[in-house]
Amino acid sequence: MGRWEDFVSTVYSRILPLIAFVVVIMGVVGALIQPALLKIEIAGMREALQLMMYVGALTLIVVVLFATYQIALSKDLKDILEEGLPLPKSNPSKEKREEKIETSGAGALAGMVLGGTLGLIFGSAGVIIGGILGALAGNQIEYENIRAERERRKKKT
Repeated sequence: MGRWEDFVSTVYSRILPLIAFVVVIMGVVGALIQPALLKIEIAGMREALQLMMYVGALTLIVVVLFATYQIALSKDLKDILEEGLPLPKSNPSKEKREEKIETSGAGALAGMVLGGTLGLIFGSAGVIIGGILGALAGNQIEYENIRAERERRKKKT
């Protein structure tokens, strides 16, 4: 399986249940905190506290999702390496070997911020979905840029 299939399987098996759990917890916490926030009469303070609570929760969700994805990938790679698959009988010099490309995460972060910003027009669910989709797109764009740069360097040498 390629990168995309691994990601989709990880999302369906590990990340979506986590998102559902976090959404339920956020609803319960919001229901418990809402009466206390309604008692605050200082102009703008209630909205500021709600905004800080939701921004903190969304940041926590994104960090947990990223960590879950990284852990899932490392476990899958460990399982593949432990299987001890036999090496193929081929000449490695004739085959094109692809180097491992590590992204810095800056593309994912920028994509998450941009996607979350664009999702603001759809409310809190739009921010979450936009942030996740933006992070995926940003990470993929960064990956493709690094891969293209390495190919250009190889052609020059």
